[in-house]
Amino acid sequence: MRVLRSLLLDAGETPVDGEVPALFEPLTDDVSDLERGRAHHQVERHGLDPEAVVSELVTYRTIHRHLTDCRGREAPTASVITADRGVAAAEDRVEKLELRVTRVTKKTLTELRTPTTSPNPTM
Repeated sequence: MRVLRSLLLDAGETPVDGEVPALFEPLTDDVSDLERGRAHHQVERHGLDPEAVVSELVTYRTIHRHLTDCRGREAPTASVITADRGVAAAEDRVEKLELRVTRVTKKTLTELRTPTTSPNPTM
């Protein structure tokens, strides 16, 4: 997200609160084409090339690919949650999952409430 913020600032833009994370997620995650298209359009409105921006962003997948393909490292195996260790990590994982579900749900509901500009073929 720091890279995206920096790119926006270099383009003479001042991102508002929450704008960078709202752009970063659809540019880097597996999202619908509609969400990705909206993010690309927003990046273009800021005077930036979306493909160039995406190529600059560092994501988990980018780091994983670099470590496995270039460095020959393997991802660590998932740790087992036991009573004596891992409970806090499991709670943290569940909290993060809840936040992610909440964000996706809110975003989906917003999209459903937002009227589209494309003509309705049934009218």
